[in-house]
Order: sequence, then C-alpha cells, then structure tokens
Amino acid sequence: VGLAALMTMLLPFQEVTAEILARTQPTALDLAVALFCGLAAAFTTARNANDVFTAAAGTAIAISLVPPLCVAGFGIGIANAAVATGSLLLFTANLSAIILVTDVFFLSLGFGRAHAEQVEPAALRAEDRNTRLYRFFRSSGPARILTRWHHLRLVLPLLFVGLVSFPLSVALE
Repeated sequence: VGLAALMTMLLPFQEVTAEILARTQPTALDLAVALFCGLAAAFTTARNANDVFTAAAGTAIAISLVPPLCVAGFGIGIANAAVATGSLLLFTANLSAIILVTDVFFLSLGFGRAHAEQVEPAALRAEDRNTRLYRFFRSSGPARILTRWHHLRLVLPLLFVGLVSFPLSVALE
C-alpha cells in the first residue's frame, strides 16, 4: 500500500481508470468470487498435489488480495478517500471470505481436532521450549485465548463477512 501510494505520487499517471474504479465499488458478487477463491485454495492445499495446483491456489489468492491493496495505495497517493476506502472494503471482504471458507473446509476435514498441549511436546525440542519468546507467548493472554476459545476461529471471520456483506449487498442493489 505504501509503495503504491509513493509510486502514484511520483509518477504522472493519476487518472482513475475503469479497472481502478471497478475495485472501489465492490458488490456481493465480489464476495462470492472471494468465497470460491478461498475454496479453491483450501482444496488444493488439503490434497496431495503437484506444484501446478498449489500455484493455482496462490494465484487465486493473489488475484483477490493484491489488486485492492494496490488501489488503496493509489487512492492514498491521489488523496481520494473514496478510492482508498472502497478498495479497502473489497480487500476486507476478500480476506474475510477466504479465511472463513478455508476455516470451514479444514475444520470439516478434521484439522481442528489436534490440541496444541498434546502435540507441542513431541513437535518441539526441549531447547525450543526453553526460549524466552516461547515462554512469553505461552504465559501471555493471547495464547490462553487461542487455546481456550478456539471456536473464535469461525466466529470472527463469520462476523467480518457479515459486516462487509451488508454494504456489498446494498451496492449490488
């Protein structure tokens, strides 16, 4: 975002094109595209596939996340709040949809059944568990919240998708 804003200020190209405008007025259709991008990414990540499928998932994610961020930087660079906020709304919708779909997909496959307290001792060496950073994280509030309130994995993305779906639905109408 910062690099896009800086380049916009330095270069003489500051016209809002149709491609830029399309990313500043997102609708519920954009949210549906992001949901399918998340599904494609989750599916290709979960299966034993070659690099072509993994690259396809990365491309799907990049297509839905990078352009809105670049347009947000462009909006900041030309000092146009409507362009910046509209593209940030699209980015938030895309990111929330991808996280929600991948969470549901992986939880349905049983990825959420492992408990960190049971897996950690076998996965980490003793010297790794004795580092200051590890001890700090295990004793901090966020670590306890993540282990005790694991259902927030679905609640928070669902909340974000719900919040962004309202303005996107209004824009579609």
